[in-house]
Amino acid sequence: MKEKSSLTEDQQLDSEMFVYWDCVLKFGVLFLTFKYSIRSRNFKLYIACLEKIMPYMFQLNHTHYSRWLSVHLEDLKKIQISHPDIYVEFSEHGNFTVSRTGRPFSSMALDQAYEQLNKDIKSLHGALGTDIGDRWNMACPEVLRLLSEYEDCYPEIFGEKIESDPTKLKHHSDRVGYQKTFLSDFRLLKSAIQERFDPFSSHSSLVCLNNRQQVPSSKMVSLFMKNLVADGTKRYEEYVMDRLVTCRVPLTDALTTTNILLPGHPEKLKITPEHLSVVQEVKLLSKLKDVSQKRPTETLEALHYEYLNIPACLTRGGEAYRSSKSKLLDCLKKVSTVDLTNGHHSEAVVIDLSCIVTALCHGKYFKMAQFYKAVWDRTSLLGAAHSRVDIVTDNYKEDNILKEFTRQGRGSGSMVNFTPEDKFPGKFAENLMKVNENKCELYEQLISFMFDQSSTCSKQFVLTKHDEVLQNRQGITDIVGSSQLEADYRIVLHILDALKKFEKITVISNDTDVVVIVTAFLGKFREARPSCKIYVITGVNQSNCIDIDLIAGYVGMDRTLGLVLLHSLSGCDFTESFYGRGKSAWLKEYVSNNEAGTLFSSLVKRPSLLMSEFSKLENFVLRVYRVAYPEKGSAVARLELLSSNITTLRSLPPSKPALFQHAKRSLYVASFLWMSAAEPYPVLPDPVDWGWKQKEGKLLSVWTNRIYTKENDEFKKLMRSCSCRVGSSCTRCKCTVCWSQCGCKGDCSV
Repeated sequence: MKEKSSLTEDQQLDSEMFVYWDCVLKFGVLFLTFKYSIRSRNFKLYIACLEKIMPYMFQLNHTHYSRWLSVHLEDLKKIQISHPDIYVEFSEHGNFTVSRTGRPFSSMALDQAYEQLNKDIKSLHGALGTDIGDRWNMACPEVLRLLSEYEDCYPEIFGEKIESDPTKLKHHSDRVGYQKTFLSDFRLLKSAIQERFDPFSSHSSLVCLNNRQQVPSSKMVSLFMKNLVADGTKRYEEYVMDRLVTCRVPLTDALTTTNILLPGHPEKLKITPEHLSVVQEVKLLSKLKDVSQKRPTETLEALHYEYLNIPACLTRGGEAYRSSKSKLLDCLKKVSTVDLTNGHHSEAVVIDLSCIVTALCHGKYFKMAQFYKAVWDRTSLLGAAHSRVDIVTDNYKEDNILKEFTRQGRGSGSMVNFTPEDKFPGKFAENLMKVNENKCELYEQLISFMFDQSSTCSKQFVLTKHDEVLQNRQGITDIVGSSQLEADYRIVLHILDALKKFEKITVISNDTDVVVIVTAFLGKFREARPSCKIYVITGVNQSNCIDIDLIAGYVGMDRTLGLVLLHSLSGCDFTESFYGRGKSAWLKEYVSNNEAGTLFSSLVKRPSLLMSEFSKLENFVLRVYRVAYPEKGSAVARLELLSSNITTLRSLPPSKPALFQHAKRSLYVASFLWMSAAEPYPVLPDPVDWGWKQKEGKLLSVWTNRIYTKENDEFKKLMRSCSCRVGSSCTRCKCTVCWSQCGCKGDCSV
């Protein structure tokens, strides 16, 4: 036994799948033991099983069972002292259960017996339409007695008559028919495991079905399951001590829940590509893996297309998938953060006003004027050590179709009045984010308020209001106006203007886009003033200071321009993210790949090179996926990953046509939108020519230009098969080479 225990510990260290099945096995044995205690009427074993079940109730968030089953268990533990006569009935005679038939091993819990009686009296041969109440309680036992006696008189109609001699009674599972059915079911399960895949293999992986943006890894799941009993026991003991022994906490107080990380948990089902349920996707992936081994050439041809014409890795439920872009900012902080107190003082500051509004909007205010005053005070504090303060906001235009594209999926909110005399709304943040008109009205009122406040200050203030640029006195800035859409890249124009008089500039913003864009423009900033120093302060309390020079030193000064394309390609507000490929993986490959900087910089300068340089860009993307032969193209890479331990279609890289459309959208954002930030009134090309399509006044992504129809479905051709087993005389099987799903079993001659 000791050797077996040590073997189990070693296997747990080596295999996450073993941890899962070991936990399932232990719980299965516990469940069977619990059923045994009821059927054999063993009261002491019943209490012991309940105590072992309690950790699962607490750790798996079954709040009602956790609360009241604990009370029930404590009552049963004390019943020997509080009610000794009842304890004798329970422990010696097993009267905590009911045996309706008298057969061995057939006792059941009281509630189950009540349910069976209710079923009998409401069934076809029982009473119909009976009242619920006193008449029901009085009549029910008598009606059931009459029904039982009547059925015993006619066993040929109602079934086998119950044997009166207890020695001749048998359990229903002791019959030959039951044993044959069990054996047949076992063989079917065994053959299914052998034909499809072995879930007990150490090479298998845990399929974590999750509808959140961050899917838990199999290591996290196995760790959760490994500590499930220990953590649950601790919570159960604390509950009993606090609420039932010391009564320090009221019994009715809410219970804390855990973040359940289990394979296939219903609250964490991942959203799959459009028109595919989770079960359908698992079946499709299993078939694709199977057929790819039998017919690799045909599979390779099919993998040039996207299933349902939608790239699974770029979508979530048929919609664009966007992961957290702040991960890139976290990576850059590690190499560029400097100490704010170490003499990094600048002469001018450019503030993205949205970061201050977002930080303060959760406060308690009675009037909007109080909120405006709080925003002004925070802005004045941030600009106290600077000679010039630029306050930049987004430019909300009604005809801004590209900006509307980024707001799709935020839901709807209600209109709010934002004049200083109006009451501060209760759901301010929710309505502000979801309604474009609210943002437009808010910033218009807020900028007007701040401009009035700045008119009495000696400090230089520059504020943006729609297309206008306001200044509290003449001669501060040469910027007359700007049609730039977002503060993220409108900031660049203000930095260039401030560099005419100042050398050190600080930008305050929490947006990753700002850090990337400012880094890409570092070369242009140095052209304006070679000795310039640019800092970006981020964080809720503006506690992190990023030195842009350090980022340039990390990625290489000649590669800073290509950073904008890397950011848009890996996912931003305007473009989709790649499932399972975070920002850190993209940045790591960009820094280590010597050719990537030259490629990305040349594409940003000349977007027309995309067609001729696409194979290099495709090679870079496949290197992020860590495939063996990225130079062979997307289809080969998809085929290679299909034979690995992937658990979802979203783990496959996009097909070549889908990647080309994504690259067009990424290049539009990086080259035309962001890199035109130095121009006050840029002229942008039509997004429809760069990977989008317009439908009902909205922009939609063009997923792929290689479309298949129902008549020309490569995936359907690949996996079609027949169920016949006639061998070489089969005339219905249309597959050119048989595979395991074909009933011909390799004998098909067609």
